Formats: sequence, C-alpha cells, structure tokens
Amino acid sequence: MKHYLRTIILVLTIAGFSHATTYLKTWVNHAEADTMTQGDFFAWEYDVSVYGGSAEFQIYLDVDGSKTITAQDILLIEFEQTDGQTSSDGSPADSSSIEDGIIYSTLGVFGFAPGHYLLHAADLNDSSEKTAALTIFAPATVNVWFTGTLTKEDVAAPDQSLANIMIGAGTENQETGMWSGLTDENGQYIINLPDSAINEEWDIEIFFPTQITGYVANPCEYENVSVVNGANGPYDFELNLPKTYVYGDILDESLSVVVINDYGSIRNLDEDIESDFVFEDGHFTAYPVFGNDTTNVEFRLNIWGQYLIPDYLVPNTWYDPIYTFFLSIGDSVRKDFHVLATDTSIYVQVLKDSLPPQKEFTVRASNDSMGYTWTDSDTSGFASLRVRSGAPYWVSLQTEDDHGQSLLPEGYIVEGGNERQAQPGDTVCFNLVPPAGMIKGKLIYTSGDSTALNTDESQIRAYTIDGSSQYYSGIDPDSLTFQIHVPNDTFGVQFDNWDGNFLAKPVRRENVIVHSDTIDMINFEINYTHADMIIKLKGAPDNYYEQYQWWGINTEGEYPNIYETYTEANPDTTYCFRVCDGNWQIHAPYFGDNYTVTPQDTVITVSNDSTYFYLEIVYKINTGINTKQFIPKQFYVKPNYPNPFNPETTIEFGVSQKTKVQITVYDVNGRLITTLLNGSVNAGTHKIKWNAAQYASGMYIYKVAAEKQTITKKFILLK
Repeated sequence: MKHYLRTIILVLTIAGFSHATTYLKTWVNHAEADTMTQGDFFAWEYDVSVYGGSAEFQIYLDVDGSKTITAQDILLIEFEQTDGQTSSDGSPADSSSIEDGIIYSTLGVFGFAPGHYLLHAADLNDSSEKTAALTIFAPATVNVWFTGTLTKEDVAAPDQSLANIMIGAGTENQETGMWSGLTDENGQYIINLPDSAINEEWDIEIFFPTQITGYVANPCEYENVSVVNGANGPYDFELNLPKTYVYGDILDESLSVVVINDYGSIRNLDEDIESDFVFEDGHFTAYPVFGNDTTNVEFRLNIWGQYLIPDYLVPNTWYDPIYTFFLSIGDSVRKDFHVLATDTSIYVQVLKDSLPPQKEFTVRASNDSMGYTWTDSDTSGFASLRVRSGAPYWVSLQTEDDHGQSLLPEGYIVEGGNERQAQPGDTVCFNLVPPAGMIKGKLIYTSGDSTALNTDESQIRAYTIDGSSQYYSGIDPDSLTFQIHVPNDTFGVQFDNWDGNFLAKPVRRENVIVHSDTIDMINFEINYTHADMIIKLKGAPDNYYEQYQWWGINTEGEYPNIYETYTEANPDTTYCFRVCDGNWQIHAPYFGDNYTVTPQDTVITVSNDSTYFYLEIVYKINTGINTKQFIPKQFYVKPNYPNPFNPETTIEFGVSQKTKVQITVYDVNGRLITTLLNGSVNAGTHKIKWNAAQYASGMYIYKVAAEKQTITKKFILLK
C-alpha cells in the first residue's frame, strides 16, 4: 500500500480558453451525489480556467460538519492536478489525456472512514476556487474489520488530540480500494473492510503522516496481515516523542537553500524500517525509527524530489555514502541534501514500429554522482529530460508499473532493451517492435523447502552477451513459470531476488540462442536462505573497504552450477551473508604480500537446520625483513582482487621456474576478449592488472596457463 498519496508538479504552458473554475462535483456510482457508502465507486470533477491548466487540490476532514472550511477542520492532504495529465506519481490525476479544461479523477472503490469531508480546488492560473462537501456512511452490515488503539507519549486518554487521526488499510490489489478508520478521543479506531478481504493479506498504517508531525510511530506499519472473518486485531500504534533528530536543508552549488516543499524518508538499514518527513521551504527534520538496536544503527536519507524537477537533478542518495550514516538514541545530526542545477537536455523519441506511439511513456536519466530526473513523453513519443552537462547518463524507458504490469502495447518489446547511455544534447530513440522469439522456463524449489517465494520481489532477466540490452519477466506466483519476449540474439538468463530470501542454481543460464523460435525449459533450482554467515576480517588494512566494498562467496562445484551471493562491507570489517544449505567456499581477500592471513581458504557446510555461522579471518603485518624473493613450490593462481571490480583488478600468480605464461580473458560465451600476458616470466610471484574501463558490466573468465597447467577463474565487472 502506498504510504500516502504523493505529488508531482507538471506545469503546462498551453494557450486556450480562459474563465474561472466554476464548479466542483462529486460522483458516486457514476451519478452526481454528495453522499456515499464505504466501498462505492467514487470520482470528482471540476473545470480549470485554461486548457492544460493546473489546480491545487485539497481534502479536509469537516470536523464541525459546517460544509465550509473553518479553523477546526483538518487538512488531510493536498496535491496538484493538471488537465490532460494522467500520471502524477501516485496522487490522483486526470483520467483523460485530452486537454479539455476539465479534470475528472476516478478513485474507483473508495473506503474512506465514515464522516464529513470537504474537497477544495484552487485554480493556479486565476486563483478562482470551489469547495464541495461529501458525507461517507458505513455499510449497513459489516462482517470483517480491523481494530486497534493509538496512544501518545505524555497524553492521557481521553484527549481530543487523540481523535480524528486516520488509520488506513489496503492491499497491492488496486481494485480493492483504500479503506480507513478515524480514531476517537480514546485513540480507538475501527476500519470496516469488504467481505472480499477475508483470506487476503492487508497492510495497516497511519494514512497521513502529516497528522502525527513531531511524533514517531511504533510500529510504522503492519505488513501482510492475513484477514479472517469478524474482528481482526488489535493493531495498536504508539506515538512517541522523538529522542533523535536528523535535520538539514536542500542546498545548491552556492550553498543557498533551494526553497521548495517536497517529501523524503529516513530508513533504518539494519531492520528495514522507514519513516517519512516533509520539506518545508527547503528545510526538514526527520525522526529516525529504531528497532531492537539503539546504538550505532545504520540509516540512509532519501528525497523523493518531485518538486526539484526540472530545475535540479534529484541526488542518488543510495549511491552517495554521505547520505548513509550511523545514529544512536539521543543523537542530533545535521545532514544537508546537495543538488545540481540543470543546464541542458537529453531528448527522447519513443516510436512504435517506427511511428509515433499515440501514448505517453515515462523516461528517466541517471548519473550516479550527479543525480537523476524523469518526465513523461507526449503522445507523439517526444520528451526532453533536463540534465547537467559534463557527464554521460543512463537513459531508460519505464516498461512496468509499480505492480509489475507491462506498460508496453501488448505483444511488443523495446528494440535493443530499455536502457541507453547518452551525452547531454543527444537524442535517444526507443523503438517498440514485435518480438522475434521467446525464452520460457520455471523455478523449482529445492527438495524439502517449504518457504514460499515472494514473486513480487523477484524477476527473470535475459541480457545480450555484450550487456547492451536487457529484457525482463515477472514470475507467475502459482506455477512459478516465466516467459520473456526477446529479439534474435544470444542471451544469458538469470534469476534476480531483491529481498535476498532465495538463491538460484545455476547462477545463470549461458549461451541461450534465440532464432525466431521459443526456447523452453530454462529452469532454475531455488533454495531458501535460512542462515546468516558473518565473516569478520580481523586486522584488515584501513583501505579494505576500497578494495572489497562488495565481496562474494559460492558453494563448491563447477561454475555456473553453484549458488553464489554477494554482500557489502560494514565499517567494522564484517560481511553479513544470507546463505542456503551447501558447502560454502570462503577465499580470504588478498591485501598484498605485507600480510599473512589465517585461514586462507575455508569450507563451511550449511545444513537445513543451520541458522548462524561466524568466521574470523585474521590478518597480521609481516614485520621481518626478507630480501630474498619467495619462490613457490608449484604453480598457483590467487583469486583476483578486488572482485567485483570497477574498472581495474589484479591477478596474482606464482611459478616455480622460468616458464612461458599466457593470461587470457573471455566473455561468458567463451569468446576471447583480450590477452594480458603471453611470454616468459622468471620464477617467483607476479601480478598483472586488467583495466576493463572499455568493457560492459558482467561476468568474465580468465585463464592462466603455465607449467603445463591451466587454471580458470571468474570475475565480475560491476560499473
């Protein structure tokens, strides 16, 4: 369920007729009415003074029932709407793409709490405004409902400050609608639900966080609540006064405050808990939510950035380490958001069979260090993305909505994939074409694994070998099957699981050749990650994070028929892996000959009943002076470091005598990419660097041939 309705500014400068906003109507079950019952079909309609004009729309709780906006009434939410704009990042939009001077917003099934409401539209072109009253009644018969109590720190019930806070409930199924209840002066609430809610999973949360400004909710949300007939609950919320603050401003390059109103969030990365906050005139105060741990907890700031666009780029907070930091209860920390002003454009043309698509699409441009932006194309497929000069951007076409449903015309794919690299001033073309073939397959649970896969957190990805094009498929939750429409090419296919609960074997399916046909039985065995493996690098050098920010381990076996997982380093030199059953190989990271390491190689067996493993790898600095070069007793090759890498990595090998050595690099199809060494070397240890700046991200294989032996290993270029 959406945390609450989000907004985006879309200002159009289109000439047209001019008159004031003259009416605001509410529609119930397709007829004009000002009363309704929870669960009825609901919409509103009003006119604006110019074609393509915009209005500020507000929804109030009419506390005194006066049908006019008074000081006692509670503003629940406000957002902007634009005539003819059907997409607005979550908030209600015009249901028609025609700029006809009328905004008609269909909300569908509407389950707002019983009570009196006021809808208010203020025209942004001529300041005219209209208000409409709406009364919502409870159904005559209610068979299923949520209950709970909201409490506030330092507030004793009954108290009026506990009343009229809206608690909302919803599902991922948009047809179910939004349902809510209002607290009374004792903080108690009831959310009526439709009969169809029985046996479904619902989420419950405080619907409008602006109603609890200055407090921290615990919990933030109840997720995946299975509904039964009758009363469900209690689902209680505590509002606590914050003990910890993070505050700051949005600053431009001159360190001046960017005066906008927007939204952001602060996420507890240790327990995946998020709370939202509001920017007011460029300033914000966030109240982080702690879980079981209250000391040195890792958090990350995010900004939604709708109101920055198009004048500024939105910072990529998940890539920039300055937005990730550690807090303890009682801290007060300043963290500013730094944004870059836009000064040029990247142009986008979306075509269908090389013709205008007669449909709008969302396009996006992103640069890790500079930021990102997005906009919608017009019906001719044209869009202009405002960016900052001086760097390339990845430009992408949105092909799925938030629920994984395709936004492309049925039976079409994006020729060459939905992502391109472009320079400011370039024009990027996305051509929608019928696919030439299909890749099909299914996921198979490991024997004895009873945990169900969350298919909303998973996908199957097919990518061309050069990494230039990628195609995706969701996974059917019942049959666990998938099908990906693709052009003629050779593909790698792999399983992606974002919540980290499952790993797949093989790691990827390689050399899948499509030639105007359907390739079936591209199956993956998936295994539940039921155990935590904590590996600490004790005594590792201070720059370990630069060399091994990401580190991977894998099970024994021949690649790619193995399980493999990667994780990011923690500041205390620990790596926390989620692993499934199997014999896991751990090769100690290499930090140079100045360190001895114990143990160098370890195998840990994880069984179905295992839950936790801890391994310390100890590094010690060699203090003795040894002027004689070490001569290995036999040929060896160490794992390259770092791995994954960007763009440079080092391969270390040793030979026992002077011999000819050849080091070659191949792509996953076995095609030779480059030769790093082909000649004689003296006995001893040697290091060869490979700079892969000119190559695409992906898996590569390197072979070191010497002393009548060949050792093959893999490495990952991750840009």
